[in-house]
Amino acid sequence: MSRRTNLILAAIVLGPFAVLILAAHFLSPALRDNKLRSELARVGESFERLDVDDVRVYYDASIDPPVAGDAGRALGAFCETLVEQWGDLFSLRRVEAPIILEIFASNAQLESFHKRRFREEFHNLGGFYDTRSRLIAVPIGPFGAPDVSTILHEGTHLVFDLSTAKGIGRYPIWVNEGLATYFEVTPLGGNRRNPGVREDGARLASGDGLGSGGVQLAFFDLTFDALASGRLGGLDALVKAGPTEFSGPDNAIYYAAAHTFVAYILLGDDGAYRRAFGRFFDDLRGGGKPDPGLIYYRLGSSPESVEEGWRRFLRNVREGRF
Repeated sequence: MSRRTNLILAAIVLGPFAVLILAAHFLSPALRDNKLRSELARVGESFERLDVDDVRVYYDASIDPPVAGDAGRALGAFCETLVEQWGDLFSLRRVEAPIILEIFASNAQLESFHKRRFREEFHNLGGFYDTRSRLIAVPIGPFGAPDVSTILHEGTHLVFDLSTAKGIGRYPIWVNEGLATYFEVTPLGGNRRNPGVREDGARLASGDGLGSGGVQLAFFDLTFDALASGRLGGLDALVKAGPTEFSGPDNAIYYAAAHTFVAYILLGDDGAYRRAFGRFFDDLRGGGKPDPGLIYYRLGSSPESVEEGWRRFLRNVREGRF
């Protein structure tokens, strides 16, 4: 057959596939929007949509549009800053647009949506994220706006999940929640009285070019008291903890301890462990249950030495010497 005949046959065979691919490319955003609206319609009378930069915000009609817009801008700015400032250390990638932020009128509405979407009970009414949909869902707060720290907490999970082969959910839970509670205090706009401290007293990392993230003083107090009372058996109990401990009656202690340990690795001893933490992440990528002792190996110190430094860091932060 001639070359022209071959080209005609190829066009006849491949043409329909090309049309399907183009149709999917242009129609998928609309189909996704319709799917989300359909899901939301089952839990609320009316949801509005607002596109803010790389964030698509769906919000209950009872919520003021400027509030929804501010929440979307906060999430978009945070995800971008997190990747810019920490991308090299943790091999983070920019989240593909659009990020979906859903703001519900109440915790009950949020819980109902979670049950319908995942067919399971929702035990944490603060918010949740879904990596597959690049979606974050939060309820409205008592002052008519969602809690920004919750949005940034779930945003941290989303950015780290989308930058790993298996998702940060496969990592030790202290890493997962320690990072999220550390970065949820990222300043967005600052505090007029003191740009390094949030209104609730959280002291932010500053002065060393880190920018996003910071320590929460209440977590340091809780961890220190738990160690003193024996409710937390030490650092080894934290790194070996699993979902049972982080969802049980002492879950607040484990969240607090995870926050303080991550803060120690990133900020303590003049940042000596920071690069080692990045290598620890490289070890964990791709899934597989890690040995709890891997963190000590990567930090290059014995468990006893790491715990001693961590406890010293706890005391220094509580006494204002950090």
